[in-house]
Amino acid sequence: MGEFVVAFLKHFGSGNTFDFKAQLSHLQQQGTVNKFFIEFTKLSCHAPDWSNADLWPMFCGSLKNELRHDVLVMGPRSLSHAHQLARRYKAKLRAERAERANRNVTGRNSRFSAW
Repeated sequence: MGEFVVAFLKHFGSGNTFDFKAQLSHLQQQGTVNKFFIEFTKLSCHAPDWSNADLWPMFCGSLKNELRHDVLVMGPRSLSHAHQLARRYKAKLRAERAERANRNVTGRNSRFSAW
């Protein structure tokens, strides 16, 4: 284990690595992409023997359904790349929903203005 990892775990507490790995493997996105990424990263720090190649597929698989497929299709190369893609797709979904809501409101208003 690297010197930094040892110092990090000493400072923040190492706990039982098995417990952290179990938590990490069962983690599911509930809130925002950024909050999920922070939580995922905190737990992954307690599993130093898991590589980036182990972590990014787990991160993608834990994303909300509305994001998971689009992120995986883009073939992220790392955990940070998967996070970046998830943020972009979430922004796209947010913009599409706002546009749809705006169209619905505008469409309703124009129907009523004809009366």
